[in-house]
Parts: sequence; structure tokens; C-alpha cells
Amino acid sequence: MDRGVTRVLRLFRRTAPQLETRIEHVLAEVRDGVRDLAGRKPVTTAAAVVLTACNWVAEYGVLWTLLHALGHDVPFWSVFFVGIVLTLVSNIPLTPGGSGVAELAALALLTPLVPGLSPLFVVAWRGVTYYYDLSVGGVMAGIMLPSRAPLVRSHDNA
Repeated sequence: MDRGVTRVLRLFRRTAPQLETRIEHVLAEVRDGVRDLAGRKPVTTAAAVVLTACNWVAEYGVLWTLLHALGHDVPFWSVFFVGIVLTLVSNIPLTPGGSGVAELAALALLTPLVPGLSPLFVVAWRGVTYYYDLSVGGVMAGIMLPSRAPLVRSHDNA
């Protein structure tokens, strides 16, 4: 056990300065990018921030609306916070669809706010926010793709 810990500590000591430099570089790029974006067209940047906030309210409002539709009276901002955490949690898994991580997290985070929350809620929530988008996107892609010219031309000159 001690050997393993010693190896990890040695590795960390060697990579920590490089990692710190990389993190500082990324943060500097983000800072410079935000300054550049805000400096170009402040009105456009402000509009993007407002529209992003509206998108979040709409996205996390689905959780609150479904809870109310199922007869649960829950404060909007509590559900909004849960939505933010769910977004973070659902971005962690590397498998398509998160393999149920978002669904389990939704039940785990919302059950303290709504005791006895049914898994039916999670099915409805994912249906509205995930599967509906996939369905509509698939139909639209099916409609639009056949009408487009081929992306790769044939090189046959026969």
C-alpha cells in the first residue's frame, strides 16, 4: 500500500508544475477570449448572456412544470439549482445517454424536495427534454438530407 502511495506522490510531484502551467495557460486564454468577445460588440455579448439565461430558465423550468403537473408544490429556484447540478452530473459519463446517470441523479436530488417521487416523472422529464429533441432532429435530418447534393463526388469518368 505504501509503495503505491509513494509512486502516486512521485508522479504528482513531477507532473504538478506542468499541470499548473497548463491550467494557468487555459485560464489566461479564457480570460482573453471573454475580454475579446466583450470588447467587440458589447450589445451582442449582453444579448447572448440574456438569451443563455432565458434558455436555462426554460430548460430547468421543464423540471418544475412537470413536478407541478404531477401535483407537487416545489419552489422554482430549488428545482432550478437541481437542474444545474443535473446538467453537471450528466456531462460526466462518457457513454451515450449517460447510461442512466442523469436519471438516477434526478431521482436522488429531487426525492428530498418531493418525497415519494415516482420514476414516471423521470421518464416524462427525459421524454420532454431528451427523446423529443432526438425524434424531431431525426425527422428533420431525414427530410433535409435527401434533398442535399452528395458531399463526396464520384471520380468515375466512365
